[in-house]
Amino acid sequence: MKKAIFLFNHSDVMPGPWLRAGYECWSFDGKHPEGITREGNYVKVGMWFHAEHSAKHELTIAQMVGPGVEFIASFAECTFLTTTGAKWFYHPDDKHLPVYLRRPHPRYPNRKADQARAVILARMVERLAILCDGCPWMLENPHSNHLATVWRSADHSFNPNEYGGYLPVDDVHPKFPQVYPPRDAYPKKTGIWCGNGFVMPTKVPVPFAFFKDGKPVNPGWYATGGRSNRTKEIRSMTPRGFAEAVAQFNMKVRPCN
Repeated sequence: MKKAIFLFNHSDVMPGPWLRAGYECWSFDGKHPEGITREGNYVKVGMWFHAEHSAKHELTIAQMVGPGVEFIASFAECTFLTTTGAKWFYHPDDKHLPVYLRRPHPRYPNRKADQARAVILARMVERLAILCDGCPWMLENPHSNHLATVWRSADHSFNPNEYGGYLPVDDVHPKFPQVYPPRDAYPKKTGIWCGNGFVMPTKVPVPFAFFKDGKPVNPGWYATGGRSNRTKEIRSMTPRGFAEAVAQFNMKVRPCN
């Protein structure tokens, strides 16, 4: 059976098109129930990832899933990678000092180490793909990212509305219709790091449909607030049109028999 793996993935959005095409989809995330839960061809594995055990995680996943993996996608935690968090690295009273003399931020004294661990976890997908016979892989993360400094810049970028055309004209967001406009018609510049023949799908854009002060904005940020799990889930939602497009274009690389 053809298989696909999804790392740091609790949502059904990205696996959905692959499941409908008959793939066995393995989703790994600590928010899944502990152990292995099978729902037909959808296999959810409750697993938290730790940078110091990344090599073990990769081997465990490859052995657990077995042969036949055709695609891997990762949505690694971006908290310590996005450049919007740079203000939390150094003490606010040390702005006048050279970087090498600045103290750690008092609220986040270990942020540098956290960032280093986040980089290791982000690159897990690349190493796992090697264990899975060099299958195509992709990593989704904010485009403005520390990875550009310590690894490489994103291979591609997109806004959700640029793939809204893959959704029907009568589309309604199935989970957060009160937040996200139909057909992912909002901006959120996202980066894609990829390899092994991953195909970035052709864009089919739709007009923006959410504005603030006359400018298109991401409702995940402007229509939600706080640090609740719900807010985090809303803001981390993978655009559905992009998920459909990725499946369409990358199933053609190694089509199901």
